[in-house]
Amino acid sequence: MFCSRCGAKISNAGKFCPECGAPVPQPEATTEPVPVPESQPAEALEPQPEVTIEPAEASESQPEATVEPAATPELSAPSPSPVPAPTLVPAPVAGTAVSYTPPTPPVQPVREAPKKSKKKLLIILGSVVLVVLIAVGAFVGFSLWRASVYEQGVADLAEENYWEARDLLTKLGDYKDAQELADTAQKGLEYDAAIEVMDAGDYEGAKTAFEALGDFKDAADQALICQQNIDYQEATAAFEEGDFERAQELFADLASAKFSDAGTWRDKSTYAIAEKAYEAGDYYGAYQTFSGLGSFEDAADRAQKCTTAYPSTGVLYHNPDYVSNVSALVIDGANASYPSYYKLYEGETLVATFFVNAGGRCSLELPPSVYRVKEAIGEAWFGEEIMFGDDGVYTIMTFDGGKDYLALEYNIETTITLSVIGELAGDAVGSIATDREGF
Repeated sequence: MFCSRCGAKISNAGKFCPECGAPVPQPEATTEPVPVPESQPAEALEPQPEVTIEPAEASESQPEATVEPAATPELSAPSPSPVPAPTLVPAPVAGTAVSYTPPTPPVQPVREAPKKSKKKLLIILGSVVLVVLIAVGAFVGFSLWRASVYEQGVADLAEENYWEARDLLTKLGDYKDAQELADTAQKGLEYDAAIEVMDAGDYEGAKTAFEALGDFKDAADQALICQQNIDYQEATAAFEEGDFERAQELFADLASAKFSDAGTWRDKSTYAIAEKAYEAGDYYGAYQTFSGLGSFEDAADRAQKCTTAYPSTGVLYHNPDYVSNVSALVIDGANASYPSYYKLYEGETLVATFFVNAGGRCSLELPPSVYRVKEAIGEAWFGEEIMFGDDGVYTIMTFDGGKDYLALEYNIETTITLSVIGELAGDAVGSIATDREGF
């Protein structure tokens, strides 16, 4: 049923409208009273133990209680009416059947649901359009915001404002290449941090940080500079500890890279090495090292002090097994402009050694035999073991068209005349080049 005041739907068992609270009219059930026989005493009206109340059925002897339908209420909002009192049904009399018909609820007219007004529909449509416009505006605004933040982030990155660039670009998530640029900004922060570590003197830590940055900016070059500083510190420590060879090696590499004053410290290390060699009696080693320093400090003078005075012209060694006055070998250096040192062999046996200064003459008495003559010439003399050092010229003399031996005949004096290098008087004398180790 529907409420007569507001039109809301009400359940059949409801007594009040759930919307406006108006009471619901209840149908009035009317029944005719059941006649009681006059001969029945009043005491017989008391309830009997076994009384069956059955629904009323139509019968000829008992009239049927009829219920007339209630009048249809008007649709106008009625004033509240009192709830009708329930109809009392007389108690059944023993031996009689009672017929009772439940009251029939009043039939309410079906009321159509009210139609939505056009105004309400327009409001709904307007609301939907407004929501869409707000959504579109929000999207456009968000897009403009992201574009603005991106532009500012790129500008900060270009100006190496890495903190600001990273924070802005990180907010953009997957917008364009914002994440990649944010990573670049992070590397910029790490690069600046590595520079600070390097400036603080922690070259190992800075080198590790720069190497981790790969090809970012000049990180590779900065890592190399850190390594050079590490080598410089190691070289300086080695020099202070007297390990001049290690110091010289490190400083030499650094000098090649034109690092700081490494060239000066390289030469100082080299000078110290030469002094150690001289003090140990390795004059030739000291000479070589001092000579390699060129004009550094007094290296040239120290090199000269490492040389030994030329021996006097004459025999330095004569094998006693080869002493004889039957034959003689003469070396004439009257016209020579250089000192020379000679070794005379018979086969693999050393027969004699002798030294001839420029302008000098040396004679050696020997038994007749076939000898090989080795000649060494140079400027700085370091003794018979080192001779003229690696700067000397070492050869084996050849005779009679290229023979590498000289035959001394019985009771004959053979003279070899020395002149300017390459110009020899008499029979042509040639040479076969050799080195100091093979002399």
